[in-house]
Amino acid sequence: MVKRFITLFRRLVLPVSKNEDKARREFILNVLLLSIISLSLVAFLMNLIKWIMGLYNAMSAGVVFIVFSFFVVLYTLSRKGFSTLTSTVFLGVFFLLNSYTAIKYGVDISDGLLVYALIIVMSGILVNTRFAFFTAGFTAFFIVIVAYLQINSILPPDSYWRLELLNMANAIFIAVVLLIIAVVSWLSNREIEKSLKRARKSEAELKQERDSLEITVEERTKELKEAQVEKISQLYRFAEFGRLSAGIFHDLMNPLNSVSLNTEKLKNTTNNKYVERATGAARKLQDLVIAVRKQLARQANKKVFSVNKEIKDIISILSYKASKAKIKVHFSAQDEISIFGDAVRLNQVVLNLIANAIDSYSHSGSNARREIAVYLYKEDGKLVLKVVDYGAGIPAENLTKIFEPFFTTKTNEEGIGIGLSMTKSIIEKDFGGSISVSSKVNAGATFIVEFPVSNE
Repeated sequence: MVKRFITLFRRLVLPVSKNEDKARREFILNVLLLSIISLSLVAFLMNLIKWIMGLYNAMSAGVVFIVFSFFVVLYTLSRKGFSTLTSTVFLGVFFLLNSYTAIKYGVDISDGLLVYALIIVMSGILVNTRFAFFTAGFTAFFIVIVAYLQINSILPPDSYWRLELLNMANAIFIAVVLLIIAVVSWLSNREIEKSLKRARKSEAELKQERDSLEITVEERTKELKEAQVEKISQLYRFAEFGRLSAGIFHDLMNPLNSVSLNTEKLKNTTNNKYVERATGAARKLQDLVIAVRKQLARQANKKVFSVNKEIKDIISILSYKASKAKIKVHFSAQDEISIFGDAVRLNQVVLNLIANAIDSYSHSGSNARREIAVYLYKEDGKLVLKVVDYGAGIPAENLTKIFEPFFTTKTNEEGIGIGLSMTKSIIEKDFGGSISVSSKVNAGATFIVEFPVSNE
């Protein structure tokens, strides 16, 4: 029987709110309302029995029934999800009743002051701390005003109770109020401790799960980043090829025309000079096609290759773009330098640097020195590649940002800001080197690439 009663009581006070803080307040409110409803019901039944027996008047039973009905309505509102409104009304009613007592019997009545303390405590627990401060401030203001009126006999209180000695009824009332404060505080702390326990348990479980998955997630993230970078790099190469296609096709037409014309002349003569011209044009055509294929290649192929040749191939690919912008590209090498590595990756580095140098002139004045110098040499056991232009230059505030992915000062048609980021990544990861830049606005920029020389 007791077990069923406890189960029923828990069901009746169970909060409907999904928010943990609001649910805690709703639970305490429901406990208080059900307790008052139970006491009101018992009082009503006792008064009803006395009235039937002729020992009590009907008005007292009716007042108790009204109180009972009022708290039933409040409980219903709380169960419908209006717990904050219900708490405010609940506390407001207690405040008004206690204020009536303070006005009638004096603000210094101990029972009233204790009830005010109870109301302030319940305000913080049932609503929030801000509401508790507001209640305390308003209560203090009210007590001061009423005390002033009573001291100056503007609102004289009924002070008969001052002449009476302390009795058991007063002592029991004070004890009950203190007990209610203790119970309300205990319920609040109990629910808070439950919430903290759940939070700590969840935190421990999350930490354990995080620790067990941390390595896997890190590896997967690294794989995804590498895959994304590779895909973006491949798309960038295709986009760059699209931008250069007009110049490439222009350069293809010249050797094709040479091959065609010299082949026609071979029909009517045996002169070797036409054969040599046709062969030379075909060889140039072959070299250009190979250089373009390198730009579109994806698979790594490490071998010993000539750095000088790769730079010349890129200059050849960009020759139309440079001539269209009226720019001369000069290449100077200390000597023939061969290294071991991926020729395609170095090819991409050189293409990005020289193409950016050409683009820098689109934002410079017409009086700029329209030249690009490419230097290749060895220094202190390192290979040094230097690309110098005399274009628009780079503002000081952008020098630290130009190697960041997707940072660009170009228009959408000129680039998306991935070229220099990809260049830096290739130099560091594929060749174990570094890249630096120095620049001055309207005076050009100098990019210096350094990496160890390896022949095996």
